[in-house]
Amino acid sequence: MTLESELLISYFLSIIAYKTKINKKDLNNKIKKLKEDKLIIEITPVINILQQQLPDIEYYIYPILPKNSLILIGGKPGQFKSMLSLLIATSLKNNDTFLNNFKINNNSIPKILYYDLENNQTIIWWRLQYICNGMKIDINKLNEFDIRYNFNKNNINRELEVCKNYDIIFLDSYRRFLEGTENESEITDRFFKEFLTPLKQQNKTIIILHHFKKKDLEEFSDEDIMDLFRGSTDIPAQFDLIYGIFKSEENENLENNNLSFDVNLVKVKNRMGLPIKNFTFGVEKNDIEKSTIIKFNEFRKRLQSPKERNKQFIIEFLKINPNSKRDVIIKAITEKLLISRDSVIKYLKELLEENEIEQKEYGKYKIADKAQEQEILTIT
Repeated sequence: MTLESELLISYFLSIIAYKTKINKKDLNNKIKKLKEDKLIIEITPVINILQQQLPDIEYYIYPILPKNSLILIGGKPGQFKSMLSLLIATSLKNNDTFLNNFKINNNSIPKILYYDLENNQTIIWWRLQYICNGMKIDINKLNEFDIRYNFNKNNINRELEVCKNYDIIFLDSYRRFLEGTENESEITDRFFKEFLTPLKQQNKTIIILHHFKKKDLEEFSDEDIMDLFRGSTDIPAQFDLIYGIFKSEENENLENNNLSFDVNLVKVKNRMGLPIKNFTFGVEKNDIEKSTIIKFNEFRKRLQSPKERNKQFIIEFLKINPNSKRDVIIKAITEKLLISRDSVIKYLKELLEENEIEQKEYGKYKIADKAQEQEILTIT
């Protein structure tokens, strides 16, 4: 306990002693006794715990979005966190499956409040337009899905009053709701106790978006993802469920204004023991049609760096086109990936050194025997 805390306690004890006419030392002993009694009362026999019949977990989206839960979605800026959250909200209101894979509870259409302190109304409008167009969302079903662009940090009770009429509350993004810095545990603990805990006690589901630290994600294994979250280490401890979101390199097709990439959703923490598996979803954004199409995929291991992806693409090309000449390879790869000729030559050299490809004839390349045995992947 800090000296400042001890002085405050002593000060308040003096006031209470003066008001109640009780000796300050006796007051201190009474407080200690109350603490001891509380500890004794809170002891629970294990047999009593095992004899309890716990209610089944209910879901909005099975099994990734349970009711009455506190959920954190973390990732670097621009990793598709906000778009994913808007897709979750619109899918729930549309009463359809989520990503054509996860079952939505049709008997419980939630009222949704989305706090967005990161973006303005114009950005939200465009994002919702692209999602509704691409995912065939019926906008007439989006009743009781509201957006709020401000949050009164100085009147938490007022915000709790606003939230009481909703079932799911999104916060985008975490640090903007704090009265202070996210690095101070006192600040994050106060927000948890004064705002998040009362919402959970009202059986609300809260989904919070949070940023990772500005570090190279390639340095981290899946087990280290918990350390990526910005701010106090107390933050992840407060959540029932934590997801990490990782976006791959974007592939741009200038001909039809199409942008595509993959996103990995990784389960980081699962305190509720839900049957959740990591999964990947593919994203296709088309500026002509003003649409974003998002499709479920089975989980793909950690998304590669741009360099690794480019080298893998060369390997896949040679599996389908063995004994290709160097100029043919360079032309195909530069056109598809929009990288330079020098980069392709560099990657070919590295793949030769790594024994991933072979050069049987001068200027002609093929997959090395060990790589040829692997399954041929489709180039997209």
